[in-house]
Amino acid sequence: MAGTTDSSAVREWVEQSGLIFSGIVEREDDATMSSVPADAGTAVVRVERVLKAPEILTGLVGKELTLLPAAGSSLTVGERAVFFTRSWLYGESLAVIEVGRLERGAELDTTELDEVRGVIDEADRGVADERFQERLRQAEVVVAARVRETHPLQREQAGPFSEHDPEWWEAVLEVGSVEKGQPEKLLTVLFPSSTDEFWIDSPKLAPGMEAVFVLHRNQTERGFPVLRVPGLTALSPLDVQPAEALPRVRTMLDGIR
Repeated sequence: MAGTTDSSAVREWVEQSGLIFSGIVEREDDATMSSVPADAGTAVVRVERVLKAPEILTGLVGKELTLLPAAGSSLTVGERAVFFTRSWLYGESLAVIEVGRLERGAELDTTELDEVRGVIDEADRGVADERFQERLRQAEVVVAARVRETHPLQREQAGPFSEHDPEWWEAVLEVGSVEKGQPEKLLTVLFPSSTDEFWIDSPKLAPGMEAVFVLHRNQTERGFPVLRVPGLTALSPLDVQPAEALPRVRTMLDGIR
């Protein structure tokens, strides 16, 4: 894989990745988190540039994280690469699992960085379009709306304790336009406030947010069944699109009707 920018390989990595960054290996057989086993085979990598990340992780430049190399690969101190990773653990630091790597002998210069970003962006757009179209197909409701308020979900009975508890909140949406379904002018949507690894990339709604919301009823896709609650949710990063994406959303909906 060293040095390759094969688009089919990168597309596959992008599809599996939540965090893509360039970095340098600082320490072998080490970790930045006490919860990572000493014999896990991880390395400590310092982030030099972030190429793709959930909003909550955009401030990683200059920080160290724990990386578990892909099966059959290894890392050596001083090695620089673009790492394609998925989440593993989140706490006092961050631990990720590698799904692919573009190896580089030195820090990326502007030309190389633009090349890599171009390949990632192209692959990401293709993957995102396919995924987003499927999210639209599965959705019960699609609306352009503004978040009026948010508050913790009040439950009659607390669920079992789990470190992966989504910590459900409710958001009240003021609907501006209805693109799919027949919702009321005010909608209540559930979202996980937790930054646990299960939920770190799920949208966190906030008062005043204006967006296109792709909503699903009584989700079964994430989290332990005992911690799920009935209602409309937007759990994938694709389920909350910027307001200016509305024309694109309408075009894609027209294509699946």
